[in-house]
Amino acid sequence: MTKLIRPSLGTVAVLVTALLGLVPVLAGNPPDMQTDYAARFEPVLVLVPALELPAKSASMVAAAKLGQKEPVALAIVKVVSKVNPSALPPVVGAISRTEPILSGKVAAEASKLQSTLSGSIQLATIASTRCEPVPLSRTPLIG
Repeated sequence: MTKLIRPSLGTVAVLVTALLGLVPVLAGNPPDMQTDYAARFEPVLVLVPALELPAKSASMVAAAKLGQKEPVALAIVKVVSKVNPSALPPVVGAISRTEPILSGKVAAEASKLQSTLSGSIQLATIASTRCEPVPLSRTPLIG
Protein backbone atom coordinates (compact mmCIF):
# COMPACT_ATOMS: atom_id res chain seq x y z
CA MET A 1 0.00 0.00 0.00
CA THR A 2 1.13 3.49 -0.75
CA LYS A 3 1.17 6.04 1.96
CA LEU A 4 -0.43 9.41 1.18
CA ILE A 5 1.66 12.40 2.12
CA ARG A 6 -0.27 15.45 3.23
CA PRO A 7 1.46 18.75 2.62
CA SER A 8 1.70 21.11 5.54
CA LEU A 9 -0.10 24.43 5.53
CA GLY A 10 3.20 26.23 4.99
CA THR A 11 3.95 24.21 1.86
CA VAL A 12 0.52 25.00 0.42
CA ALA A 13 1.01 28.70 1.17
CA VAL A 14 4.37 28.70 -0.63
CA LEU A 15 2.86 26.98 -3.69
CA VAL A 16 -0.10 29.38 -3.84
CA THR A 17 2.23 32.37 -3.51
CA ALA A 18 4.46 31.04 -6.29
CA LEU A 19 1.49 30.45 -8.59
CA LEU A 20 0.06 33.91 -7.90
CA GLY A 21 3.46 35.41 -8.68
CA LEU A 22 3.27 33.85 -12.14
CA VAL A 23 -0.07 35.47 -12.99
CA PRO A 24 1.45 38.76 -14.29
CA VAL A 25 4.05 36.84 -16.29
CA LEU A 26 1.40 34.64 -17.86
CA ALA A 27 -0.73 37.68 -18.58
CA GLY A 28 2.11 39.09 -20.66
CA ASN A 29 2.63 42.26 -18.65
CA PRO A 30 5.05 41.58 -15.80
CA PRO A 31 5.51 44.55 -13.47
CA ASP A 32 9.30 44.58 -13.69
CA MET A 33 9.28 44.49 -17.51
CA GLN A 34 6.89 47.39 -18.13
CA THR A 35 7.87 49.25 -21.25
CA ASP A 36 8.64 52.93 -20.98
CA TYR A 37 6.36 53.96 -23.80
CA ALA A 38 7.52 57.57 -23.83
CA ALA A 39 11.12 56.56 -24.48
CA ARG A 40 9.96 54.12 -27.12
CA PHE A 41 7.81 56.60 -29.06
CA GLU A 42 9.98 59.71 -28.79
CA PRO A 43 12.45 58.78 -31.59
CA VAL A 44 9.53 58.03 -33.89
CA LEU A 45 7.53 61.18 -33.14
CA VAL A 46 10.54 63.49 -33.39
CA LEU A 47 10.90 62.59 -37.07
CA VAL A 48 7.22 63.13 -37.92
CA PRO A 49 6.37 66.53 -39.48
CA ALA A 50 4.11 68.74 -37.36
CA LEU A 51 1.15 68.48 -39.72
CA GLU A 52 1.28 64.68 -39.63
CA LEU A 53 1.60 64.35 -35.84
CA PRO A 54 -2.16 64.00 -35.15
CA ALA A 55 -2.64 61.24 -37.72
CA LYS A 56 0.51 59.39 -36.69
CA SER A 57 -0.38 59.64 -32.99
CA ALA A 58 -3.91 58.38 -33.56
CA SER A 59 -2.66 55.47 -35.67
CA MET A 60 -0.17 54.50 -32.97
CA VAL A 61 -2.91 54.45 -30.34
CA ALA A 62 -5.21 52.50 -32.65
CA ALA A 63 -2.46 49.94 -33.29
CA ALA A 64 -1.84 49.34 -29.58
CA LYS A 65 -3.25 46.26 -27.90
CA LEU A 66 -6.46 46.64 -25.97
CA GLY A 67 -4.90 46.84 -22.50
CA GLN A 68 -2.11 49.14 -23.65
CA LYS A 69 -4.12 51.85 -25.39
CA GLU A 70 -4.32 54.15 -22.35
CA PRO A 71 -0.60 54.07 -21.43
CA VAL A 72 0.34 54.45 -25.09
CA ALA A 73 -1.97 57.44 -25.52
CA LEU A 74 -0.69 59.13 -22.36
CA ALA A 75 2.92 58.51 -23.38
CA ILE A 76 2.28 60.00 -26.83
CA VAL A 77 0.74 63.09 -25.20
CA LYS A 78 3.82 63.45 -22.98
CA VAL A 79 6.20 63.13 -25.92
CA VAL A 80 4.25 65.57 -28.11
CA SER A 81 4.06 68.12 -25.29
CA LYS A 82 7.84 67.96 -25.05
CA VAL A 83 8.68 67.76 -28.76
CA ASN A 84 6.06 70.09 -30.28
CA PRO A 85 3.67 71.69 -27.75
CA SER A 86 1.72 73.62 -30.39
CA ALA A 87 0.66 70.34 -32.01
CA LEU A 88 -0.80 69.04 -28.75
CA PRO A 89 -4.46 70.14 -29.26
CA PRO A 90 -4.81 68.46 -32.69
CA VAL A 91 -3.07 65.35 -31.36
CA VAL A 92 -5.50 65.19 -28.42
CA GLY A 93 -8.41 65.63 -30.82
CA ALA A 94 -7.15 62.88 -33.12
CA ILE A 95 -6.61 60.45 -30.25
CA SER A 96 -10.04 61.31 -28.85
CA ARG A 97 -11.64 60.67 -32.23
CA THR A 98 -9.88 57.32 -32.53
CA GLU A 99 -10.51 56.18 -28.93
CA PRO A 100 -13.39 58.22 -27.49
CA ILE A 101 -13.24 56.43 -24.15
CA LEU A 102 -9.76 57.87 -23.54
CA SER A 103 -10.65 61.46 -24.41
CA GLY A 104 -11.07 62.61 -20.81
CA LYS A 105 -7.80 61.14 -19.57
CA VAL A 106 -5.85 62.31 -22.59
CA ALA A 107 -7.27 65.85 -22.35
CA ALA A 108 -6.57 66.02 -18.61
CA GLU A 109 -2.99 64.86 -19.07
CA ALA A 110 -2.41 67.29 -21.93
CA SER A 111 -3.90 70.19 -19.93
CA LYS A 112 -1.70 69.28 -16.99
CA LEU A 113 1.42 69.24 -19.15
CA GLN A 114 0.61 72.41 -21.13
CA SER A 115 -1.71 74.53 -19.00
CA THR A 116 -1.47 77.48 -21.39
CA LEU A 117 -3.09 75.37 -24.11
CA SER A 118 -5.89 73.97 -21.93
CA GLY A 119 -8.61 75.97 -23.73
CA SER A 120 -7.49 74.72 -27.13
CA ILE A 121 -7.20 71.18 -25.79
CA GLN A 122 -10.76 71.32 -24.47
CA LEU A 123 -12.04 72.62 -27.81
CA ALA A 124 -10.19 69.89 -29.69
CA THR A 125 -11.67 67.25 -27.40
CA ILE A 126 -15.19 68.62 -27.79
CA ALA A 127 -14.84 68.96 -31.55
CA SER A 128 -13.65 65.38 -31.88
CA THR A 129 -16.74 63.84 -30.30
CA ARG A 130 -18.98 62.16 -32.78
CA CYS A 131 -22.55 63.30 -32.78
CA GLU A 132 -25.05 61.93 -35.21
CA PRO A 133 -28.14 63.93 -36.13
CA VAL A 134 -31.48 62.42 -35.25
CA PRO A 135 -33.54 61.75 -38.37
CA LEU A 136 -36.71 63.84 -38.61
CA SER A 137 -38.86 60.74 -38.78
CA ARG A 138 -37.85 59.84 -35.23
CA THR A 139 -38.44 63.21 -33.60
CA PRO A 140 -41.66 63.48 -31.63
CA LEU A 141 -44.30 65.83 -32.94
CA ILE A 142 -45.22 68.70 -30.67
CA GLY A 143 -48.75 69.78 -30.58
